[in-house]
Amino acid sequence: MPSKKRKTPVDDGDNAAPRKAKAPRAPKKTHSPTTSPRVTRLMKVNAPRQAVLNTAELLENIILQLPVRSIYSAYRVCTQWKALVDTSKEVKKKLFLIPTAKEQVWEIERCGGRVTISPAPENMALSERQPGHCALRTKSPSLLQPVKLHPLLSFAHSDLPMIERISTGGLEKATTELGRKARMLGASSNVPLSSSPAAKTRSLVLDAAITDPPCKLAKVAQTWSAKRKQVKGKRAQIRYGRIDFIVRSDTGITFRDIIASLHQRGECDVWSGYELQHKLDNDWTLEELNDRYEERDYEKLKVDPKVELELPTNVVPDEAEWQEMQ
Repeated sequence: MPSKKRKTPVDDGDNAAPRKAKAPRAPKKTHSPTTSPRVTRLMKVNAPRQAVLNTAELLENIILQLPVRSIYSAYRVCTQWKALVDTSKEVKKKLFLIPTAKEQVWEIERCGGRVTISPAPENMALSERQPGHCALRTKSPSLLQPVKLHPLLSFAHSDLPMIERISTGGLEKATTELGRKARMLGASSNVPLSSSPAAKTRSLVLDAAITDPPCKLAKVAQTWSAKRKQVKGKRAQIRYGRIDFIVRSDTGITFRDIIASLHQRGECDVWSGYELQHKLDNDWTLEELNDRYEERDYEKLKVDPKVELELPTNVVPDEAEWQEMQ
């Protein structure tokens, strides 16, 4: 049966229902550009303060008041600050890139049971002390150069007077932390200069002298440990060791010299627990020692990031001891 088509109703003029008008579309939201917190802080700096930061002389005075570690951070703030640190002679002095202290030699000797320190004649050869050697018990005086330590070095036994440290036969010692990045840089510093970008790059830290005035002789000591791989039913064995390397430089020892020495051959002592076991024949690098112990079923060497520096020809006076000799 055919379906009937439904008739469309016809509008009756005014009786037709009005069509609803479409609501206007809301305008698209436009996002205003956001400003980083750092830029916002800089925008809030008032004009006089900004003028100070833009004046080289005033900015230099501000940077000189900062600790050395903070100056290294300021170096990375902007190109303006970087350029100032690169060109300021006074900032370079504070960073040990330019020596400030006058080179002196002090003569230390015992006279009638009393220790005396006096300026030595110029061009006198410095005494190279050995650990345990008591300078004040010998007939000849010790000739040592007074120096100031770079702020990145921590001075050992700073609580003892200088005379007491020397009379007990100990060398002046300092420590610094040299972690993974420094050791990687040290490895690259030992390749030929033509293929080593690290050797060609100028650095505020690497090119700084470790003392002021620059010392020319230092002993770098590293400590390490090696643990034998665990065998069921057997007690774990651990070996401890120390590598000593002598650094010499006629122009003065820098942090670059210290870092480069971390991968060079040096005398090595090995012991188990607290008892000295033996001194290894020949000189060794850390890499060679690691291979040696891996062949003997030991785990990879663990190297202490703390490196010790000994200064055989120097003394480190405090401010009062410096003033007494002026």
